[in-house]
Amino acid sequence: MKKTLLLLLIGLGVFAWQPVFAQESVDEATDFAEKLLKKVQNRRFKKFNEYYPQALKDMERIEKAAPETEFGYDELADKIPGWMRLNKVLARFDGGSVSNKGETVTFQIRDYAPLLEEARAKAAKAHYDAGSDLVENNTEYEKRKEAFTHFDKTSKYSDDYDDQMKQYKALVYYDEGVRISNATTDFNELIEGVNMFRSAEKQVENFKDSKERMATIYFNDGERLSKSDRINDMIYAIARFKSASEIIPDFKGANARQDEVKEKGASLLYAQALAKEKEQTFKAQEEAAGLFEEIGTRWVKGYKDADARAKAAKARSKVDLFLIEGDGSYVAPSALGYGLQEKTNGHIQTPVPSDELKKINLSDASKYSPAAQLLGHGFLLIKMGQGAGDFKYSSSGPEVTTKTYKVYYMIKTDAVTEEKTEKKISEEDYKSMQKIISLAGGEDGGTKFRIEEGTTTTTTISASLSADFPVEVWDVRDFSAPVKITTINVPQNFTDSKVKTTYSGAEGAKPSSLKNDEGELMTEEELVAKAKAATPSVKSIVKNNMSRFVEVLDKEIAYRPL
Repeated sequence: MKKTLLLLLIGLGVFAWQPVFAQESVDEATDFAEKLLKKVQNRRFKKFNEYYPQALKDMERIEKAAPETEFGYDELADKIPGWMRLNKVLARFDGGSVSNKGETVTFQIRDYAPLLEEARAKAAKAHYDAGSDLVENNTEYEKRKEAFTHFDKTSKYSDDYDDQMKQYKALVYYDEGVRISNATTDFNELIEGVNMFRSAEKQVENFKDSKERMATIYFNDGERLSKSDRINDMIYAIARFKSASEIIPDFKGANARQDEVKEKGASLLYAQALAKEKEQTFKAQEEAAGLFEEIGTRWVKGYKDADARAKAAKARSKVDLFLIEGDGSYVAPSALGYGLQEKTNGHIQTPVPSDELKKINLSDASKYSPAAQLLGHGFLLIKMGQGAGDFKYSSSGPEVTTKTYKVYYMIKTDAVTEEKTEKKISEEDYKSMQKIISLAGGEDGGTKFRIEEGTTTTTTISASLSADFPVEVWDVRDFSAPVKITTINVPQNFTDSKVKTTYSGAEGAKPSSLKNDEGELMTEEELVAKAKAATPSVKSIVKNNMSRFVEVLDKEIAYRPL
C-alpha cells in the first residue's frame, strides 16, 4: 500500500519541489557561509551544517540527472553559477573548513568552470537540434514557429549557433510569405506576405528573393490601381510604385510609372476643377481653386494653366465688402466683430482698406471705378443713402389727465388709558381689516379708520420729429455698371415734452413730489438741429441690424462670373 502511494505521489509530481529545494539549499548554505565569515556563532554554524551537506547532495543529483533527459542540461547549466558562488565564498575560509565547539565541517571545493562550459554547450545543442528538427520536418507555419522558443534557449546558453538559427528563422518567415503570395491576389492579404518577407530580411539580409517578391506585390497592385479613373486610386498607385522602388531602386521602371500616374491624376483633377469652375456659386469657385492648387502641389507642378486658374477661382470665391460713413470714412472690420463675414459663410469678407484706398471717397459713385482699378477687382459697398435727415415734425397737446389719491389711516384706542394711536396703512391692509370686522359682526375691537383724498391734474404738451435714415447696399463687382441692391431704412425718433402737475384736496393725500417742467417746448428748428447732431453712423446701424443686412447679402448677392 505504501509503495503504491509513493508511486502515485511521484506520478502526481509531488516531488517536483526537489529542484527548488536544491537551489534553496545552495542559497541558504551560501548565505550562512557569508555570515560565518563575519563571525562564527553557534546558530549560524548549525544552519550551515544543515544546509551544506544537503546542497552537496542536490548538486550531485542534478549533475547525475542531466544526461538522462533531452533538456536535462538546462537545469545543470542554470544551477552551476550558484554552486560556483558558494565555492567562491568557501574558498575565503582558512584551511578549507570551519569549526565551532569542537565540530568541524570540511569543504568540498571544486572547479565547476569546465562542467559549466560542458552543460551550456550540451543544453544549447539540445535546443538547437530540437528547433532545427521542427523547422525541417514540418510545413505548417505555427508548428515551425515553435522552433523559435528552442532557438531562444539556444541563444541563452551559447552564441555558436546564431548564424544557423537566423537562417532557419528567415526560412520559416520566407516560406510563409511564399504560401500567402501563392494563395491570394487580394492586396490587403498580400501585405501579410510582405510582412513575412520583411521578417525574413531582418534575420538574413537579401534572403533568397524576398525583396523581389515584396517589390512585385507592390508594383503589381500599383499597375492594377493605375487603370482606374478615380483620384484616390491614383494616389494609392503612386504609393505602391514608390514602395516598390524603396525595396529595389526603380523596380521595373517604377519611377517612370509614378510620373505617368501623376500625369493621369493631374488630368483627372484638372477636369474636375474645370467642372467646378463652371458652377455659379462662391462655394464651387472655392472648391475649384483648391483642386487647381492641389494639381501643382501633389501631382504635376506647373500643369497647364492650373496655377493661373487657381488664382482666378480663388478671387471669384470671395467678395470684398466696404462700409462707408456719411463723411466718406471707412469702417474698420473689427468694429463689426467680423460678424458679416462669419454669417455669410466666409465668401463675403470685410478687409482692412489700404492707405491708398482710404484716400478714395466711396460715398461718391464716380469714385467706384478708380477704387476697383486700384483693388484689381470689384467690390460690395454699404453706405449712407440719399435723403437722410428728411424729418417729419408733429406736435400734440395739451393733454390733461387726472388721478385721485386716497390715503388710509388706522386709529386704535387703548381699552384702559383710552389713548389713541394713528398709523398709515395700505389700501390692501384696509380692505383686509374691513373684511375681518365684517366677519366679526361689526365689532371693531376699538379700531377706527380715517381716509383722506386728493386729486392731481397733469397737463402734457409734446413735439416729435421722425426720420428714416436710408442705408444703401451696392454691388460694384462690375464697376462700369454698379447696381444698388437695396435700401434699408432705419427709423429714428426725437421728442421733447413738458409736463406740469397740480394738486387739490387733503394735505395728507398729497404726493411727495409733483412734476413741473420749466421752460418752453422746443421748436421744430431746435428739434431738427438736435436730430442732425445725433445722426446715427453706418457702423451702428449695421451692427444693430446685422440680421437684416446678412439676409440681403446672403439672398441678393449671387455669384457673378466676372
